[in-house]
Amino acid sequence: MRVYSPPKQKKNTAVSLTAMLCGSALFIISYFPERYAAFFQLAAFGLWAFGLWVVCRYSLTSYYYEVDGDIFRIIKVMGQRQQVVGNISMRTGIFLKKLSEAKERPPARNRFDYCSNFAPQEKYVYFFEWNGVNAEIIFEPSEEFAAIMQERLDEIKNEPKPEPTNGWYDE
Repeated sequence: MRVYSPPKQKKNTAVSLTAMLCGSALFIISYFPERYAAFFQLAAFGLWAFGLWVVCRYSLTSYYYEVDGDIFRIIKVMGQRQQVVGNISMRTGIFLKKLSEAKERPPARNRFDYCSNFAPQEKYVYFFEWNGVNAEIIFEPSEEFAAIMQERLDEIKNEPKPEPTNGWYDE
C-alpha cells in the first residue's frame, strides 16, 4: 500500500486573510460615499464569503491518497475525523496525466476536485469510467506517487481481461 499526503502551503492562509482584510476595508470605505455604499458592502460580503470558503475548504480540510492493490482511495481529513470520499477500482482507469498536459481529454460528466491546497503548482487528473460515464478526479500527488499510480495502471491494462460473470460463483 502506498500513501501520500500533500503538504499544506501557506498560500491558503494568505489568500483567506487577504480576502477577509480587503472585505473589511471595503466595508469601512462604504461609510464614506453614501451613493455607492450598497455596492461596497456587497463586494465586502463577497470577499468575506470567499475568505471563509478558502478557510473551510483548504485550511481546515486536507486529503491523502492511497493505492492499495487495484484500489485508489481518497481520504478526507477534518480535524480528528477521517472519511473515505473516493474508493475507485483502478481497473476502470483510462489515464493519469498532469492537468497541464491533459488539455485534449474527452469531456467528463463527473468531475471531483480533491486538492488540499488552493491553486497548487501541479495538479494531476485521473480519468476513469464510472457507472458507464466518463469521470475525472483532480488531485495533487507527488511525482513519485503519480509514477506508482501510472505503473499500476499500466500493469492492469496489460493483464488479461476477466471473463464476464453474472455474479454467481459455482465450483
